[in-house]
Amino acid sequence: MENKTSWKTLVDWKTLSSSSLIGERQIVTIKSIQKEEIISNNGKKQIVATCRFTDWKNPMAMNKTNFRTLEKIFETDICEDWYLKQIVIYRKGGIKFGKDIVEGIRIKPLPKQICDVCGKEIDYKLFKHSVEKYGIPLCSAECKEKANLKVEDTSEKPTLENLIENMEEENNGN
Repeated sequence: MENKTSWKTLVDWKTLSSSSLIGERQIVTIKSIQKEEIISNNGKKQIVATCRFTDWKNPMAMNKTNFRTLEKIFETDICEDWYLKQIVIYRKGGIKFGKDIVEGIRIKPLPKQICDVCGKEIDYKLFKHSVEKYGIPLCSAECKEKANLKVEDTSEKPTLENLIENMEEENNGN
């Protein structure tokens, strides 16, 4: 299959857009939420609510749908309580924007990451590190020791993306 280029990836967007995402979804860390003046893509200045991420230069213009999702995920409407928390941003088509139907960015919670040995919930950074290093999610050195045989016997280590997809499927099924 050929790699073809969408014009949307060639434009210097002033805010985060669905075409900014690498792949269908990305895990990001909330840095701040505030009102700020942005220059829209048509050159017009406007003050909008934005969310900045530690992982991106450009802010994401926020809307009520995404604010309500954050409130539901973090069980609070206090923006400062969301700082340094991780979420998944993803592309979604079929969003009504004025008279148009467009592709946009939506938010969802991180899937729960569970230690393969003890079943304890672990944070994403530890999950990612242990999967990349040992091939399975582990919460501690103790669990690493308990899983030692399992790690050595694993001939085909799962990818991080596959593990996240499997966890999302399990969470959606429950």
